Amino acid sequence: MSLISLKGVEYILNFALFPYLVRVLGVERFGAVAFMQGIVQYGIILVDYGFNLTGPRDIARANSTKEIGRIFSNIMASKCLLFLCITLISFVALRFLSSTGYEFDRSLYWVVYLMVVGNLVFPVWFFQGIQQMRYITIFNILARSITVILVFIFVDTPEDYILAAFFQSVTMLLAGCFSIVILKRNFSFIFVKPTINGIKKTFFDGWHIFLSTIAINIYTTTNIVLLGMLSNNTIVGYFSTANKLIDCVKGVMFTLNQAVYPYVNDKIKVGRVVAFLFIKKYFYFYSGSTLIGGIILFITAPYIIYLLFGSGYDESTHILRLMSCLPFIISVSNVFGIQVMLNFGYQKIFSRILLLAAIFDCSLIVPLIRFFQGYGVAITMILVESLVTISTSIYVMKKMLWKI
Repeated sequence: MSLISLKGVEYILNFALFPYLVRVLGVERFGAVAFMQGIVQYGIILVDYGFNLTGPRDIARANSTKEIGRIFSNIMASKCLLFLCITLISFVALRFLSSTGYEFDRSLYWVVYLMVVGNLVFPVWFFQGIQQMRYITIFNILARSITVILVFIFVDTPEDYILAAFFQSVTMLLAGCFSIVILKRNFSFIFVKPTINGIKKTFFDGWHIFLSTIAINIYTTTNIVLLGMLSNNTIVGYFSTANKLIDCVKGVMFTLNQAVYPYVNDKIKVGRVVAFLFIKKYFYFYSGSTLIGGIILFITAPYIIYLLFGSGYDESTHILRLMSCLPFIISVSNVFGIQVMLNFGYQKIFSRILLLAAIFDCSLIVPLIRFFQGYGVAITMILVESLVTISTSIYVMKKMLWKI
């Protein structure tokens, strides 16, 4: 309920902020920010590595505060090492691009890169693991409220696009600063010295989930980056306008998965049958809701686009309607893949399915962008997500993990 409340507030803030930015910055500038956010997303994924799933799972299974402290310190040390490596690579890469004469907005990149810093300092996975979601809710609402107010005060022309990117990127960093205060005050036992063997084990445990996350990124974020490279910021802007609305729906879905994932781990401790009974109930509620929501989104897409962004966004309307089936398709693979396969120890098979999907995406994305531009990205995402859903469903049922 805490996470759902958070998403409710996020919806209100996003529906105030998102249309404002599109109208003030214009499609081209908004597309430039979205393109850079897509590039920086690689850094976020590398710093996460897979700890966003292994962290809550391991903490939920820990039997003592001492064990929780070891898990926390080893994950944070691992994330810091990854962050230093990625920052160094970024400096080298940007210097190389400058020497070749390639036009790249370095100022915008480093401003958006603050999202990586925020991801490092805000241990959402820890609060999920101890099932204290109210902290995540409070920190996020405070941080997002501050950034929305700052955007409305200081961003009023297309030339303020870097400032707009800064205010959006600093949200997680602010939330992280709030969380550090609470961690020191209420959970001081987690601040222990990490060990080399512990860090090695942490990397090893997260490897297959990391591969899965990289694969997912290839057929989500990378598609937007390729669209920007093969077209222009205006086309990226039209696609991103529709995709951001789909992301809002996916955000609620991801939030529910985050809350349920460690809870399923607790149910597994009780017994396999008990865990599956809960997952089945969750499946009916989760996928049923996304099916109904997708139908409503398809019908109301023209009205939503016009209400939020005004006239002249017909291309965004068509893309939004095309992508309205994605939440339902993704919801099925979320249940079979994350709640069943990951929780029951089938990480390796799950990562292979996602790698197969990434290869499938790579074979489709460039020609479809060439022929259909933004529509091509939407079609690719639907086909790839369908492949993941079908593959995870067949594997789970074939292994008799689930009887439908």
